[in-house]
Amino acid sequence: MAGSTSKNFTEKDCSMYKILTFLIFAIWPAVSFSYDFYWEGNYSAEANYFSGVDLGNSNDGDKDYINHHMFLKPEIIFFSGLSFHGGLDVLNGDDNSVPNTSRVGQILGSNISSNQSTYNQDVPSPFVQRQFQKSRAVNISEAYLKYSHTNGELRLGRQPLEFGYGAFFNAGHDAFDHYYTNRDGISYRFNMGSLSFNPVLNFLSDSLSDGSQTSEFGMKFGFTVEDTGLDLGFMILQRHTPQSVNALNPVPGGEFGASKPITYSVFFNRKKEKISYGFEALAQDGTAGVDSAGNNISLKGFGLAGQVDWTLGKWSLASKFGYASGNDPRDAGEVSSVAMHRNYNLGLILFNHPLGDASYDPTGTSLRGRNGALGAAYRPDRTVDTDSISNAKYLAPSIDYNLNRKWKLNTTIVMAWLNETNVAPGGGEVSSYLGSELDFTMDYMPTENILLSTTVGYFAPGRAFEGTGAFSTSNSFGVTTRLGVTF
Repeated sequence: MAGSTSKNFTEKDCSMYKILTFLIFAIWPAVSFSYDFYWEGNYSAEANYFSGVDLGNSNDGDKDYINHHMFLKPEIIFFSGLSFHGGLDVLNGDDNSVPNTSRVGQILGSNISSNQSTYNQDVPSPFVQRQFQKSRAVNISEAYLKYSHTNGELRLGRQPLEFGYGAFFNAGHDAFDHYYTNRDGISYRFNMGSLSFNPVLNFLSDSLSDGSQTSEFGMKFGFTVEDTGLDLGFMILQRHTPQSVNALNPVPGGEFGASKPITYSVFFNRKKEKISYGFEALAQDGTAGVDSAGNNISLKGFGLAGQVDWTLGKWSLASKFGYASGNDPRDAGEVSSVAMHRNYNLGLILFNHPLGDASYDPTGTSLRGRNGALGAAYRPDRTVDTDSISNAKYLAPSIDYNLNRKWKLNTTIVMAWLNETNVAPGGGEVSSYLGSELDFTMDYMPTENILLSTTVGYFAPGRAFEGTGAFSTSNSFGVTTRLGVTF
């Protein structure tokens, strides 16, 4: 009898502990960690084939590769108004064909660049967006604390930077965006009805490792009236890169001293029921350093990106047009090159994938990282879509037709001309016509969160790619099939 009583007591005791243990683990997270946790982001996979990107100037100008990437945006809400936001780039490339501030992702089954053990900075310091080490399996591209209230918002940490259409500063949050802009710093946005202004203080290099710090301060203004579809913006950023950090090669003559570049950006957009139109402009000022004689090298240049969109039932008409100034190599006392963001694409090939002979760069985008970090090993068929719009004026009309909710067809024509034509290797004038491109795209969206898209592009180069007659100008062809999933 005693044994039976002891056994019953033990079983009841054990059951009670199980219940208590379950309640503790069920209630403890809510008590100890009273916050909300959310995930969002996107995944992309892209299969690429390009033929003749060298335009006939080498033995093999073809490249084919598959890249995939995942971007995760976690958000932790501690309590009302206070939250932490992150940006995690998963599946990153680890070779030098992929610039360090990219979301191109991991290249599957191949290495389309020469293998280099260290990453070399591929963009001169006055123009660098971020300075990272070689890509890792997971990169923290965003990590900032945000405190929001009725009249403002404070951000502290690594934040995305985007303005207007994203033609010059682009956060890169879309599924097929391959590059991004961010800053380490602090900002505070004041909201006053339709008007907002946002002072910022950013840091681009660490004074502990360099002995001096690259800093940037500025101001953003915004004016939005939703009822009329009006959106206006203005931004000024001034950077100071100390002499110990500044590295101006290959800027002509700029090898010494500190740089103090200033950028002014303006944005205007008007959206009505069936039509929207606007533009984004950027102007450069300040200095890019000094030459060997101690003379300041002035920083000039202007860029404009305009857009028009018109919806007509199942049809949609759109056009991109713009201008980006180029650098005159004969003027060693001035840097006037402006480049748009790599995410701001007109078509599949031109201003997206590097073209032509490795020794000839008519648009001047090698100054902005077209070569990746390959250096002397650079070839157009060994790098991904590292090119951008520079030293050019362009027109890119397009037409969409929505077959139904799931299927859409698009046709785009891209035409472009050089602004500065004294760009031949060793000096000399070249023709201004860069060429024409024709693209066809078919989109399939089985759900709102899944997009399967295929683009076929054909580029006929203009005489600008001939230089002074030393280079070939064979046609180029490309096709890309992309899968994008957002969540």
